[in-house]
Amino acid sequence: MKYLKLLGWLLVYAFIFLFGNIIAGVLLGIVYLFKSIIAGGPLPLEKFIIQNFTFLLLISGVITLVLSFSVLLIRGKNPIKYLEFRMMSWRNTLLMALTGFGFAFFINSFMSLIRIDEFFPDVVTEPIMEMMTASFSLAFLAIGIVVPIYEEVLLRGLVFKELGQNMNFRLALLLQGLIFGLMHGNFLQFSYTFPTGILLGFAYYKYQSIFAPILIHLVWNSTSLLMSKVLPESNSPLVFILLLFFGAVLLLGGIIAILKSAPPVETVPDIPPEEQEV
Repeated sequence: MKYLKLLGWLLVYAFIFLFGNIIAGVLLGIVYLFKSIIAGGPLPLEKFIIQNFTFLLLISGVITLVLSFSVLLIRGKNPIKYLEFRMMSWRNTLLMALTGFGFAFFINSFMSLIRIDEFFPDVVTEPIMEMMTASFSLAFLAIGIVVPIYEEVLLRGLVFKELGQNMNFRLALLLQGLIFGLMHGNFLQFSYTFPTGILLGFAYYKYQSIFAPILIHLVWNSTSLLMSKVLPESNSPLVFILLLFFGAVLLLGGIIAILKSAPPVETVPDIPPEEQEV
């Protein structure tokens, strides 16, 4: 019975993610039809989607956050307390930021040096570059800030916590990382979002603050966007080699620091007796 309830809540969280994207897509479709009518004929659909994809991300992110908080309220839980919006010390805040920088420098430089797109189809870089060309500020807001916040609330704050309350911690950590990787929908991103999801989950567990994974994720995404803008792949390989080693040092240092940090007093909030199941 316990695992059926777990599966039910995981399906609810999956529905929240899908519903946010569907509603955003419907709204974007309405705008497309309206503009096509004004223009007197259908607009180029692919170009329209690329130019407005940032709005889709922003709308779906806001809807996902609203629904996530609403579900917790319906369950009788305080979202701020349950999701653990706890302030961290300046030292830990800096550590999370440096870890995010390290990951961005390392993975982007590594992918540029080995030309990963020659082995696996890269369905991510070109759309992002076109979004940045259309409006860098909106792309930065959507991918660099909104996406990390709503993905961490959903994946770490809801999914990981639900898993952690119903199964072995290591299995819960592995599963939430796997879900994080799969939700990106392509093998290239899965190859690094799966292990990174595990790191983000562990940071959340260690520091008992949703700000820990949010900050790593936010700095990682934002730095990746800035690197794509100021460091095109046509740059000298030496630049990427130096950034690769610099990123590796920061990332390794961050991982070691997270592993050595003091264990939390508790892993999950207390569950009222009436909600506990055998």
